[in-house]
Amino acid sequence: MSLPFDHLVIKVNDLETATQTFTASGFVVTKGGIHKGGFSENALVKFKDGSFLELLAIRKGFKPFLLKLYSKTRAFRSLKYSKKWGLFHRFYDRALSLPEGVTDFCILSADIKADLVRINDGGLFVTKPMAAARKRPDGKKITWQMASTLLTELPFIRGPYSTHSTLAEEATTHKNGITGIKSITLLALDFKEMMRNLTTLLGQEPQQNMAEEDKEARYIVGSTTLILKKSSENDALIKKLRSKGLGVFGIEWEFGTSGSQVDSDFSNLHGLVVL
Repeated sequence: MSLPFDHLVIKVNDLETATQTFTASGFVVTKGGIHKGGFSENALVKFKDGSFLELLAIRKGFKPFLLKLYSKTRAFRSLKYSKKWGLFHRFYDRALSLPEGVTDFCILSADIKADLVRINDGGLFVTKPMAAARKRPDGKKITWQMASTLLTELPFIRGPYSTHSTLAEEATTHKNGITGIKSITLLALDFKEMMRNLTTLLGQEPQQNMAEEDKEARYIVGSTTLILKKSSENDALIKKLRSKGLGVFGIEWEFGTSGSQVDSDFSNLHGLVVL
């Protein structure tokens, strides 16, 4: 079974400011909580299909300060290709070094151990599952497992949350009429290799394949379409995306019957590119 899209990670410099910006653009923003270790915190924009936007910010304080110092060392850089710590490096290297905007995206696995065996057998090297946790504002602790390939342009994988909570209707009903993410566009310099890797990771062949022209491939990941497009060294976007690892370029919203795209301004969502 193919793995569905789960969420986009949007790095923001200040969580309260970002919450106000997204709220002003017609979204309902829910407080997420503080992650295990106390280095980061988040707020969430949730959709009815279970996918969401994660607004992620590095917290202030002594522990985050020490992490910032550690991130500049050779020892931290050496974690990048570690099967045990590669995912930790991926998250915090991006969160500390990149500007505001989409820094990562995630797919959901119902059985993360089985999927990691499948992906490894398919020839992609993946990290060991990493335990993660978040303490919600109501004091409840949510735990889950995550893993990642060591290719930065590919999404990471999340397993099920330990605590399942039913979302109130108002938490997923946005004034701007948006009901989810219709599509995510990825850019790749080596189109054929990226397509092979995505096919292995997602467990499905592309729905639309223009590989004979090395142009575009599409994957249906839950309610979202993942669109892979070939780019070139001359593309102005490549320089911007190279520091993040070639990957997410922009998204397209899914609109319901209520609300209107004209009603809201999506031009300044902390680096999120809306197509």
